[in-house]
Amino acid sequence: MSILADTKLATLIEPRLLLRLGWLGERRELGPGEALLEAGAESDHLMAVIAGHALVEHAAEGRVAMAGAGEILGEVGWVLGGVRTRTVRAGPEGCTVWTLPRAHLQRPGGAERQLLLAHLLMALAPYLRIRHLMLSQPRAVDAAVLAQHCDQRHPAIVEVAARLAGVDDWDTATRVWRFVRALPYRFGFWRRRASETLALGYGMCTTKANLQVALLRAAGLEAQVAETRLDSAFVRPLLPPGYRSFVRRDIKHYFGVVRLDGRLEACDASFTQPALELLAGEVPEVRPLIAVEFGRDRPRIPFLDGEPGQPPPYRLLPDLAEVMAKEPFYDEDNAEAMNVLLDRHQGPVQQDPAWVAQVRGWLAIDPEQAFLRALSGLACDCARLRDTLTGAPA
Repeated sequence: MSILADTKLATLIEPRLLLRLGWLGERRELGPGEALLEAGAESDHLMAVIAGHALVEHAAEGRVAMAGAGEILGEVGWVLGGVRTRTVRAGPEGCTVWTLPRAHLQRPGGAERQLLLAHLLMALAPYLRIRHLMLSQPRAVDAAVLAQHCDQRHPAIVEVAARLAGVDDWDTATRVWRFVRALPYRFGFWRRRASETLALGYGMCTTKANLQVALLRAAGLEAQVAETRLDSAFVRPLLPPGYRSFVRRDIKHYFGVVRLDGRLEACDASFTQPALELLAGEVPEVRPLIAVEFGRDRPRIPFLDGEPGQPPPYRLLPDLAEVMAKEPFYDEDNAEAMNVLLDRHQGPVQQDPAWVAQVRGWLAIDPEQAFLRALSGLACDCARLRDTLTGAPA
């Protein structure tokens, strides 16, 4: 098994190539607080956190965020050179990293190595796109933006809601539930409007509930978000092992509630069937819930069925402004490693840039051309991301 088998690269590079790619780099053990990357130092290595976790220092914002096992670090400097913009240190218990020197890009060697590097560059591309999207979209941090997070009047929300309209309110609510539930459950992209979640095509419980409520309201139904306490045993199996210790025993869970026939009906659309199947592998009591759907007289709140005839405890929220104002424990700029297991079960959602198709066409014909096109394509993507990170004008 490759040293990179549990990194986010594993969802986009086939195992035999990933094994050979792992041999190109080196394994390093770092003690508590030891620097992986230093701001102002030369950018000379790509790194993957293999075990433990690292702490990313956002000096300008005065905060420190976590990069857990499976995360990739330093990709922009590895491609473009220059100096690091952030310091990254091993966590309190140290960490293990895989490192790949920049010299491999400058002197790629023969055809076999060029092919491996081309695959690596292609695998990094969608994550750079996600990081750029994360950074370039305005974060909902001030009151004015937070108040607009459920933007049910957005033209795309209105159009989709119209397409989901059923023969009656129950049918409409069920069709909205099915649409939102089918969107992959993924971590990250915390502070997003409903229309932004719609554009992404995936979300976590908070953002999927926000989208569901926006669609229900756009369809003319009364809907709110509900908050409840959930045993984190029902969420931890969705995370790679390196992240699980950071999740509290009880977590807050959010889902949609809609008024039908004069009564509030819970209609949790958070978890896809593949996500529930992943959970069921470690929490067997989830298995009977996989096939349960929301519908007339069938409220839907996974894991919260309670006693017969007794509704599960939850409270209704006027909006999610307070929730979305909170800082996540992970680094939003580098959160995709949290989705390694989910992407394996639900399928990857990342979109490749256009140059990746060109590279694939060259792989079997001309490894050098494939490598050079992959390097040039990713270099352009890295330059755009660096400009966003540093605030350089477009």
